[in-house]
Amino acid sequence: MKFTRREILTAFLGLPFALSACQSTSEISNKIEGEIIGQSVDFGHLIREHRNVEIPQDKWENVKVGIIGGGIAGLSVAWKFKKENFNGFVLL
Repeated sequence: MKFTRREILTAFLGLPFALSACQSTSEISNKIEGEIIGQSVDFGHLIREHRNVEIPQDKWENVKVGIIGGGIAGLSVAWKFKKENFNGFVLL
């Protein structure tokens, strides 16, 4: 099996990152406080069906940053913000 130069470089450059991501450190164990709010099966169905939904005015929140997605990138950004004492964000 032949590998291209790009495939070899990707494998070797990605290996240290993958290994470091699997290590346990006390710094990673810092927790971001939060809660899941407003979860509703009915609301989810309304969105899925592309129906118009009005959000009550008292449920709006003004923040400086909205992080869309709770994957590794979104959680990393939220963790970094909390570490830097920046609380003007919401993680969706």
